[in-house]
Amino acid sequence: MRYIPFGRWLVLAVMLFGPLGAKVFGESGRNLHYLVVDASGSIKQNRMIKPIVDAVKRHVNRLGEEDEVRVAIFNKDVTFQSTWPSMTFDAKTDFGKKFAKKYVPSNETYLYDTVDSVLDEVGRDAGEYETVKILILSDGNDSKNGTIKTWDPIVERACNLVRTHPSSLITFYPIGFKDAILPEDCIEVTYINEQAVEIPPDPPRADFEAAPLTAKTGEEITFFARRSPGAIDTLTWSFGDGAEASGPLETHEVVRHAYSEPGPKTVSLTAVGIGGKDQEVREAYVAIEDIVRPVAAFSWTPKAPRVGEDLILVNESTGSPDSLVWFVEGYAPRTGAAPRVTMQQAGTVSVALEARRGDLKDRKVDALTVLPPLPQAAIAISPEDGVDVGGSVRLAAAPAEEGVVYRWRVAGENIGEGLAIDWTATEPGTVDVELSAEGPGGTATARERLFVRELPPPDAAFSAEPTGEVDVGAEIRLSASARADGVRHRWRIGEDALALEGPDAVWTARAPGSVTIVHEAEGPGGVSTARDRLLVRDIPVPKADFTIEPRDVEVGAEVVMRAVDTNPDLEHVWRIDGKTYRGSEVHVTAKEAKTVAVLHEVTSHGKTGQMERAFTAVDSVLLTPEFSASPRKGT
Repeated sequence: MRYIPFGRWLVLAVMLFGPLGAKVFGESGRNLHYLVVDASGSIKQNRMIKPIVDAVKRHVNRLGEEDEVRVAIFNKDVTFQSTWPSMTFDAKTDFGKKFAKKYVPSNETYLYDTVDSVLDEVGRDAGEYETVKILILSDGNDSKNGTIKTWDPIVERACNLVRTHPSSLITFYPIGFKDAILPEDCIEVTYINEQAVEIPPDPPRADFEAAPLTAKTGEEITFFARRSPGAIDTLTWSFGDGAEASGPLETHEVVRHAYSEPGPKTVSLTAVGIGGKDQEVREAYVAIEDIVRPVAAFSWTPKAPRVGEDLILVNESTGSPDSLVWFVEGYAPRTGAAPRVTMQQAGTVSVALEARRGDLKDRKVDALTVLPPLPQAAIAISPEDGVDVGGSVRLAAAPAEEGVVYRWRVAGENIGEGLAIDWTATEPGTVDVELSAEGPGGTATARERLFVRELPPPDAAFSAEPTGEVDVGAEIRLSASARADGVRHRWRIGEDALALEGPDAVWTARAPGSVTIVHEAEGPGGVSTARDRLLVRDIPVPKADFTIEPRDVEVGAEVVMRAVDTNPDLEHVWRIDGKTYRGSEVHVTAKEAKTVAVLHEVTSHGKTGQMERAFTAVDSVLLTPEFSASPRKGT
């Protein structure tokens, strides 16, 4: 903080560029003038009402139709607010009458609180206007009153606006002289005579931009001045190469300049107006590069193209050409960095490239040789899937061309000339087949591989169903995997070497034990053998376990016999009291009092198991429980 004399009146002028500092001179837009006037009782006491009213009216009379005015007359208890969207003649008259009528100072005010609220409102609305100017008139600090006690929050808010809107200008106008603490950061201070209150014009501000910031010699750069908080009468541009442009705002807000020498250029702008003078200097602001002429250069691939091939032209020019035109003798012009041309005729061909950038151009000419087409060399082998030892294949060139000599090599040996030739395989393995086709355009070659098979014996693999373990009496179906014609199949089964023939066979297991199955497959390539082993299980005697319910019954009651194993493959026979029954469950009625034997026989695969149990039938009187009645104790 710095201490300066401070009088009874204070004017705060804030000039904000909008929206967001992006506007330049000449663009249409509106300007907001926000008047916030202190109406405390001390103003009336010191007879300053009329000087303030007159100063405000004079300020408003300088405004135009593009200016909007908002006014707020405030003290501790009252705030009168009104808005004039346009400062026409009638609006100025209405403003003067209404302001003089409503401006009746009394009571006290809270300056800091009011300034903080105004800056907050400006922060929200600034983007809607070209400029925003705020004038706050007050009779001094009120650090002991209100919510805010010092200028620090005001400075913080003002600096935030300056950071958000880099083109902002904030100024305090102290009127008269009195000791007071004024803020330093982001705010300028200008004094006003206490005897003649006058809102001074804002100083001009020199601020500018340019596009592009990098250019070639001879290319124009556009410089344009940004919105100024104070009125500007003249602008003077200094371009850093000795050239200047000076004149009124209307003709010099946007200027264009071209540099003839390369290098960084320092640019300055001086703005002069009724409020004073300002200058902005920017070191090495624009960079000028020396213009480079295009130099045509190119290559091509392949180096010696043949008829029917694509010639690819490759641009290697320097100097940043923006246009490339290719001229190939006998063909239409081409454009682009790598055009293709299909060669149609053998011989020497001239090629030229013209590289252009604007009015600058360069041309390069070269020549290349186009060769006749190579003969086609392709091999057709029949059969395609190889040949067995001792078999023959036919080798043929495809397609046939006149004037072409075809030579054949197989397994590294020359076997003859001609469009087609036969060859007989003598050894198994893979052999190389090579063809050379010699014609006017040169020699083309082709290579294929031929597989010579050594005929193997047939595969003796087979399947058995079922497999693994089987029971005595089960049928086993045998099936050979290789079923080609000319193959003989023989089967040998078990120690007795049971012999069967054919690709399929059926064998029945007669005895338990491990059985080996041998299959022989015999064909032109020899005999192969495959083996498998089966385990033949002996069938156990079935269990005849059963239940009787109930075991003790009265004569005439039903007794149920149930087999424990109810497998449907089992045969059940019951022998009860001289009678025979069948099934896994039998129901009988006890006829007389006695013990009845039950024999259960279960048969499976020729083997029978037995179990005997019995049940007892008694007369009903014998099953009646005995009891006696005796008096209870205590009765």
